Amino acid sequence: MKELLNEISQAERQAEQIRISAAEEARGMVKSVEEACAASARQSQRAARDAASRLVEEARVCARDEIHQLSVEKSAQRELMRQLAQRRIPKTAAALVERIVGHGDR
Repeated sequence: MKELLNEISQAERQAEQIRISAAEEARGMVKSVEEACAASARQSQRAARDAASRLVEEARVCARDEIHQLSVEKSAQRELMRQLAQRRIPKTAAALVERIVGHGDR
Protein backbone atom coordinates (compact mmCIF):
# COMPACT_ATOMS: atom_id res chain seq x y z
CA MET A 1 0.00 0.00 0.00
CA LYS A 2 2.84 2.36 0.84
CA GLU A 3 4.29 1.61 -2.56
CA LEU A 4 0.98 2.50 -4.22
CA LEU A 5 0.86 5.80 -2.30
CA ASN A 6 4.41 6.54 -3.42
CA GLU A 7 3.47 5.86 -7.05
CA ILE A 8 0.42 8.11 -6.74
CA SER A 9 2.54 10.84 -5.16
CA GLN A 10 5.17 10.43 -7.90
CA ALA A 11 2.44 10.62 -10.58
CA GLU A 12 1.05 13.76 -8.96
CA ARG A 13 4.51 15.37 -8.97
CA GLN A 14 5.00 14.43 -12.63
CA ALA A 15 1.55 15.81 -13.47
CA GLU A 16 2.42 19.04 -11.66
CA GLN A 17 5.72 19.28 -13.60
CA ILE A 18 3.86 18.65 -16.84
CA ARG A 19 1.31 21.36 -15.90
CA ILE A 20 4.10 23.84 -15.03
CA SER A 21 5.96 23.04 -18.24
CA ALA A 22 2.77 23.38 -20.31
CA ALA A 23 1.96 26.71 -18.63
CA GLU A 24 5.47 28.03 -19.37
CA GLU A 25 5.20 26.86 -22.96
CA ALA A 26 1.78 28.50 -23.28
CA ARG A 27 3.13 31.79 -21.86
CA GLY A 28 5.98 31.62 -24.37
CA MET A 29 3.55 31.03 -27.21
CA VAL A 30 1.35 33.93 -26.07
CA LYS A 31 4.41 36.19 -25.84
CA SER A 32 5.53 35.17 -29.33
CA VAL A 33 2.08 35.84 -30.74
CA GLU A 34 1.90 39.22 -28.98
CA GLU A 35 5.31 40.18 -30.35
CA ALA A 36 4.32 39.07 -33.84
CA CYS A 37 1.08 41.06 -33.59
CA ALA A 38 2.95 44.14 -32.39
CA ALA A 39 5.46 43.82 -35.24
CA SER A 40 2.65 43.38 -37.72
CA ALA A 41 0.85 46.42 -36.32
CA ARG A 42 4.03 48.51 -36.59
CA GLN A 43 4.51 47.35 -40.17
CA SER A 44 0.88 48.16 -41.00
CA GLN A 45 1.23 51.62 -39.45
CA ARG A 46 4.42 52.20 -41.41
CA ALA A 47 2.71 51.10 -44.62
CA ALA A 48 -0.28 53.34 -43.88
CA ARG A 49 2.02 56.32 -43.22
CA ASP A 50 3.91 55.62 -46.44
CA ALA A 51 0.67 55.35 -48.41
CA ALA A 52 -0.61 58.58 -46.85
CA SER A 53 2.66 60.32 -47.68
CA ARG A 54 2.40 59.16 -51.29
CA LEU A 55 -1.18 60.42 -51.51
CA VAL A 56 -0.21 63.79 -50.04
CA GLU A 57 2.69 64.10 -52.48
CA GLU A 58 0.43 63.17 -55.40
CA ALA A 59 -2.06 65.80 -54.23
CA ARG A 60 0.72 68.39 -54.01
CA VAL A 61 1.91 67.60 -57.52
CA CYS A 62 -1.66 67.76 -58.82
CA ALA A 63 -2.25 71.07 -57.03
CA ARG A 64 1.01 72.51 -58.41
CA ASP A 65 0.04 71.44 -61.92
CA GLU A 66 -3.42 72.94 -61.55
CA ILE A 67 -2.02 76.18 -60.11
CA HIS A 68 0.45 76.38 -62.99
CA GLN A 69 -2.30 75.75 -65.53
CA LEU A 70 -4.54 78.40 -63.95
CA SER A 71 -1.62 80.81 -63.86
CA VAL A 72 -0.97 80.27 -67.57
CA GLU A 73 -4.66 80.74 -68.38
CA LYS A 74 -4.97 83.89 -66.26
CA SER A 75 -1.78 85.29 -67.76
CA ALA A 76 -3.17 84.72 -71.25
CA GLN A 77 -6.43 86.40 -70.25
CA ARG A 78 -4.58 89.40 -68.80
CA GLU A 79 -2.49 89.71 -71.97
CA LEU A 80 -5.63 89.61 -74.13
CA MET A 81 -7.28 92.28 -71.97
CA ARG A 82 -4.12 94.42 -72.17
CA GLN A 83 -4.04 94.10 -75.96
CA LEU A 84 -7.71 95.03 -76.23
CA ALA A 85 -7.15 98.02 -73.98
CA GLN A 86 -4.09 99.04 -76.05
CA ARG A 87 -6.23 98.96 -79.21
CA ARG A 88 -8.77 101.30 -77.62
CA ILE A 89 -6.20 103.91 -76.51
CA PRO A 90 -6.09 105.87 -79.79
CA LYS A 91 -9.88 106.00 -80.04
CA THR A 92 -10.24 106.95 -76.38
CA ALA A 93 -7.53 109.61 -76.67
CA ALA A 94 -9.21 111.04 -79.75
CA ALA A 95 -12.56 111.14 -77.97
CA LEU A 96 -11.00 112.93 -75.01
CA VAL A 97 -9.26 115.48 -77.24
CA GLU A 98 -12.49 116.10 -79.14
CA ARG A 99 -14.41 116.55 -75.91
CA ILE A 100 -11.82 118.90 -74.43
CA VAL A 101 -11.43 120.88 -77.64
CA GLY A 102 -15.16 120.90 -78.29
CA HIS A 103 -15.98 122.17 -74.82
CA GLY A 104 -12.99 124.38 -74.42
CA ASP A 105 -15.04 127.62 -74.73
CA ARG A 106 -16.83 127.15 -71.46
